[in-house]
Amino acid sequence: MNFQSGIYPDPNQRSSERYTRVFRPVVFRVEGCEGLCLVRNISAGGLMGDVPGDVQPGSVIEIDMNSAVQLNGHVVWSNQGQMGVHFDQPIDVQQVLQQIARRIIDGKVQRAPRLSVACGR
Repeated sequence: MNFQSGIYPDPNQRSSERYTRVFRPVVFRVEGCEGLCLVRNISAGGLMGDVPGDVQPGSVIEIDMNSAVQLNGHVVWSNQGQMGVHFDQPIDVQQVLQQIARRIIDGKVQRAPRLSVACGR
């Protein structure tokens, strides 16, 4: 794969089963910036999601699915507000989906994703 060029052979090409209709809002961090992503589908090797604008292919990305599930990877393609991410390590999709479905984790109620905002006085 050529991460730098942003050309990925086929965004629909997967080496593992894809789980569709996830539709999970998550927080992502890339190159010191933070944003929201709507995860559309996920597999053991990566995910596809909607983002505001394009993210540079080859960028290192952190994804917070919730307070208990953080995933790391690289952006392999980005086009018209969508991106594909390849995880650094394969994940157990069933386990991740079960963890993000839990309403209470470590005694804390899970809330919608929140972004850090710097405000001047």
